[in-house]
Amino acid sequence: MSVAAHLISSHLPTIKQLQCFLAVAHELNFRRAAERLSMTQPPLTRQIQSLEDLLGQSLFSRTTHTVTLTGPGRELLVKAEAIVTALSALTRETQPAARLRIGLLRHAQRCAETGKRAGRFPADAVTHRQRQRVCPAAPVKMYLYSGRTLLPPADR
Repeated sequence: MSVAAHLISSHLPTIKQLQCFLAVAHELNFRRAAERLSMTQPPLTRQIQSLEDLLGQSLFSRTTHTVTLTGPGRELLVKAEAIVTALSALTRETQPAARLRIGLLRHAQRCAETGKRAGRFPADAVTHRQRQRVCPAAPVKMYLYSGRTLLPPADR
């Protein structure tokens, strides 16, 4: 079997299965792991059972009150963390620069020169000339916004 055929095999664990496994391995509780993944317990249990069937090994030792990792489960924990971490880094590194948004923010105040209200202007909606017409002397602060992160302003 060639390398390419091996990589696209249907006999590989899915990312979802690995994420479910990691949640249960970290929580050692199916209910809390399901809550952490924003899903109900039955589909989480099915994902774990499918992963165990695929690998042909039991990953957890379950009793009515406890869940513990088996030997193969502990081995998979290290490998699954590395795989999910690598995939997470890959998605962060390959996100297009277009997802960055640069915005201009003016404090909601009246311009001393023109008497017009200077409010908030997104950089992509208002040109420099339009901003100058409203209040040419108003202080402008630059913010860099990427996803959920708002970086500190750079005075301009």
